Amino acid sequence: CLIFLLAGCATRVGNSQKLTGYDVKLENLAVVYSQGKFGHDGIGKKLERYNFQNMGEYIAKAVPHTFRNYGISASVYTKTADSKNPSPKEKQILFISPLKVDAEGHKGLSGEVVISGGPSSTPVKVQYEVTMFDALINKEVWNADFYIVAGGLLYSAFDEEKATGFLNDILGKLEADGLAQKIASAQK
Repeated sequence: CLIFLLAGCATRVGNSQKLTGYDVKLENLAVVYSQGKFGHDGIGKKLERYNFQNMGEYIAKAVPHTFRNYGISASVYTKTADSKNPSPKEKQILFISPLKVDAEGHKGLSGEVVISGGPSSTPVKVQYEVTMFDALINKEVWNADFYIVAGGLLYSAFDEEKATGFLNDILGKLEADGLAQKIASAQK
């Protein structure tokens, strides 16, 4: 428990579900990352303190070398106003979207919940939904939920290393569900 409070950032892997009978091994994949918006100002400031606003950039840098370990050619698209759409050669599209943030707060004098933007012993937990859509059959074929926990007394910010760990957890879940396989040279 003390390690959790002091540790910086970790991924918690949740459940996954694959479409029955879907046994395609991934080769060309589009990864679409959505930044997400969290309405509470205190949560936004706390996430900024942990450098969360750059998570899409870190994922974009980590995807090529991480997915290569599984023999998957992957392109990254971030959801912004000027973002491009995945190309037709990328038959499967993996959507990574933060859904919500859990952070403890306390009641202020006026009764509203106040969440400190500064460091605390209570980390923040960002819940992600990860889904894969297959354009050839026009269906969602896989989904999973993940949590990234950041913070603690010795807080650790989001960076490319943490994005790589998160992507490895996603790939591990895809492998467990039979959609990806780590290539032998990457296992050494």
